[in-house]
Amino acid sequence: MDEILADFIAETRETLESVSGELVAWEADPGNRERLDKIFRFVHTVKGSCGFLDLPRLEKLSHAAEDVLADLRADRRTADRQVVSAVLAVIDRIAELTEALDTGEAVPENDARLIAALAEQPAVEEVDPAAVLAPSEPAVRGRMRSIRISLDLLDRMMNGVSDLVLARNELSRRIATAGSEPELEGAFERLSLCIADMRDAITRTRMQRIEKLFGTIPRLVRDLATELGKTVELSVDGGSVELDREMIEAIRDPLTHIIRNALDHGIEPAEERLRAGKPAAGRLRISARQSGNQIVLDVGDDGRGIDGDALLGRALSAGVISATKAEGLSRDARLALIFEPGLSTARSVTALSGRGVGMDVVRSNVERIGGVIELASEPGRGLSISIRVPLTLSIIPALAVGAGGQGFAIPQSAIQEIVRENGHSVVIERLGGAEIARIRDQRIPVVRLEAVLALDLVETGEPRSLVVVNPLGGATYAISVAELFDSQDLVIRPACPAIMATGAYAGMTLPDTGHPMLLLDPAGIAELAHIAALPELDQPRQETADIIDDAREAVSVLLFRDLDGIERGIRLGVVERIEDVAVEQIGFAGGRLRLAIDGRIVPLSAIRELEGDRESIAIMRLTDGHLELAYAIDEVIDIVSMVPDIAPASAAGPVAGVALLDGRQIEMLDPFWLFSDVMGCISPPAASRPLCVLPDQDDAWTREILRPLVEAAGYRVIFGEPVELLGDADMVILTDDAGADASAAPASGQVLRLRATLDTADASLGSVYRYDRSALMSVLQQNLAGRGAR
Repeated sequence: MDEILADFIAETRETLESVSGELVAWEADPGNRERLDKIFRFVHTVKGSCGFLDLPRLEKLSHAAEDVLADLRADRRTADRQVVSAVLAVIDRIAELTEALDTGEAVPENDARLIAALAEQPAVEEVDPAAVLAPSEPAVRGRMRSIRISLDLLDRMMNGVSDLVLARNELSRRIATAGSEPELEGAFERLSLCIADMRDAITRTRMQRIEKLFGTIPRLVRDLATELGKTVELSVDGGSVELDREMIEAIRDPLTHIIRNALDHGIEPAEERLRAGKPAAGRLRISARQSGNQIVLDVGDDGRGIDGDALLGRALSAGVISATKAEGLSRDARLALIFEPGLSTARSVTALSGRGVGMDVVRSNVERIGGVIELASEPGRGLSISIRVPLTLSIIPALAVGAGGQGFAIPQSAIQEIVRENGHSVVIERLGGAEIARIRDQRIPVVRLEAVLALDLVETGEPRSLVVVNPLGGATYAISVAELFDSQDLVIRPACPAIMATGAYAGMTLPDTGHPMLLLDPAGIAELAHIAALPELDQPRQETADIIDDAREAVSVLLFRDLDGIERGIRLGVVERIEDVAVEQIGFAGGRLRLAIDGRIVPLSAIRELEGDRESIAIMRLTDGHLELAYAIDEVIDIVSMVPDIAPASAAGPVAGVALLDGRQIEMLDPFWLFSDVMGCISPPAASRPLCVLPDQDDAWTREILRPLVEAAGYRVIFGEPVELLGDADMVILTDDAGADASAAPASGQVLRLRATLDTADASLGSVYRYDRSALMSVLQQNLAGRGAR
């Protein structure tokens, strides 16, 4: 009998969770016969079981509810709000008595009042709008065979499979080391497949549909909305998503906190919503979806949202953050203050929320199971909260890597690709104080694992590798590691609280080497390296039609402090790199500032003269894809993503106009003006210049006087026999003593003869006096223009 009673309690608990939601949905749609039948079957089953188990209180309550529901099914009564509330109250009492059977606690004897409420026929009156919309109806499935087992036994089975996986990994390592025969390898493969199938089967026994969690939400929303005097429309989606049962229990309280906050001080009262031009009924959206080995829960409302500036003000008043630190907070960082203990956005303290307790607990509970919580707010339009939790942390495929002489594991679900740092498709650059990897056409931040984990750099003699990762909802970046090992199915266990508190790890494991290994959390590593909110440096190119349709697309902008102390920005796409150079490399020569770097002279622009006794200065090296110039700055501030809505400057110059970023006016540099300003000082690459052939290199005048002039005009100069090089030359210059045949003109250029005297008798031969600078430059420029026209 005890076993039968335990089964009754378990079955009743499971059915109650779904029936409470069905009741609220049925209230919104009283004509739905399927929901009414489901509720009727529940109370009928409870009544029948109670008679067999001798549970008179439960039997009497369920019998009274069954009679009312029978009348509703026969259309003898109307499913109005009063009837539904009375049925809900009876079902609540059934739940209380069921729990009391398990715990032995006493339940007050006031069942008669509940039964009387059911028996009373309410007067006909106008029914209020439904507080809750129905969630999507789950598909009806065929009956499946099932058996109940204790959770302890299920956990022991999972632990046994975990040990099997570890033993399989150890056996694999020993076979690889000692060598084996094909027959042994075949047997090992069959063993591996059997273990994998067993692991998957037992893992599925731990999985439950998230509708078990969602089933209680409609009732929760209805009760809260009634208590607050608000009307709320609820939509729930994704109930068929499956999640580890422990994860479901772990996120139950955080989700309840979020829903309470949304209804209490997120969604406004009807009068306030109408004044703001919103519908009187608030909207609450809850959904679940699977992405890789994670489950994403989204909770959104169309209420007040969170004002980041107001929240920052409260944080300053409460002493949560200092004024100095508050100055540099981004918009996302201001919103994240809601997770600080003791900080709330509630306008007043209520029984539901506003005491500064809740959101900090929500985040700690989510992070305790390896999850991440994110906010997106539009003041006056609503708030969206996303919770990402692992599907299961029991056994996951992972890549083993080495750094600082230690081993670590990275979840394979977060890995996009792996490349060598010295590979032909990889270029490592420095941008400000950060490293950037250019992998093919993509530029992504690089995180040295030793640096972020404070490990000593241990040289292995092998080139380092970049593991490109993309945490769900985060920025793509590369983790630089000293060694790559292999991929394994790893059994994940929780690490000690001190290790998990660092934010860099998602647990620990025991690979086939037998040495414990920590599992890295890619999202946590990104946050520790301060790139969690960094946008991708290079976005995929859009088709022309897409660009035309979306002219307001956000772009990446480099923010910096200029030499005059003003914060300015420039599109990141034109910045080749940023580096510190010695001031002695900069000089004013040839009428402008120039920088000597990499064995070349590069034009340098600056908003003001270089002052002070500084030994070095930061410069941005800008490129248009062909030419390069440098721009002197004071310091780099940040890289941000923004819509380039620019109010134009009053006059052409280095500043194109002013853009708005988080309420601040940011002057934007004009790359077109900067390049056009220095174009006369930039020589095109030597390989692209037209070819000019000069005569005898031994002639001092040709070598020391003529050659620099021709090169300054934009030509690439070589010496040699003119007749031999005519086919490749764009210009051939001959002197009186060159002795070449001027009639042999180049195929695509022309011949210019220089004479040694001012005598104009030879002018008919098309010659130019060699010291007639204007005439010589005119011929050279005309030839360049003709070449461009061709």
